[in-house]
Amino acid sequence: MIERLEKANVVMVGGGRFCLALLKSFFSENFGEKKPNILGVADLNPEAVGYVYARNKGIFTTTDYKDLFKIEPLYIIF
Repeated sequence: MIERLEKANVVMVGGGRFCLALLKSFFSENFGEKKPNILGVADLNPEAVGYVYARNKGIFTTTDYKDLFKIEPLYIIF
């Protein structure tokens, strides 16, 4: 699975605690240059912890998950 994530273009639906943990993991030194490209995060709650973290990292955020399907080239949706 890790090999499939390597430099893949990824978006995440749900910006809660799991999203935050996953984003922190991707941005840690463990992934280094092999981390996926996080292109967007969607959540109905713009104050969700992962959503806020993504926004602060400069990642596209939206409250409408359908906006994520407009991002190209998209490979993986979490």
